[in-house]
Amino acid sequence: MSLENKYFAELARRLRAAGITAGHPEKNRLTVLLNNQPVLSVSAGSDVFLLPAGSNQPEAGELYHKVAQTADEVYAYDDHLDAFYDYEGYGQHRIQQENGRFSAYGYVSYFGVMALEELMSEDPAEAYQAQQGLQWGRIE
Repeated sequence: MSLENKYFAELARRLRAAGITAGHPEKNRLTVLLNNQPVLSVSAGSDVFLLPAGSNQPEAGELYHKVAQTADEVYAYDDHLDAFYDYEGYGQHRIQQENGRFSAYGYVSYFGVMALEELMSEDPAEAYQAQQGLQWGRIE
């Protein structure tokens, strides 16, 4: 079963559970019915379109919002794609890009002027002052 068909099958299942009637997917579109008339069309990319038959029906506007929300929820996360996500590879890439580090508190990335090692030292303000050659004292 193609990803589009899986998307439409899950969308139709959720719409049925909400009491909304959907037709069968045709040409990468799923038709949504109101009073046995097609009033909405949903694309494989979760775009929802109001069809001419629904343009004069106030109920079609309410239905549009329910269907659009459900379509976005189904499109946003597809369980079947879990095996294709490389979370570790993505994390390693981000670490390299951001020059981040893991600490006891989690992942840290910093885009400031100090080196991350200095920032995570005991007293980062003191290290920064030393780096800048700043000294505290009285003005006379």
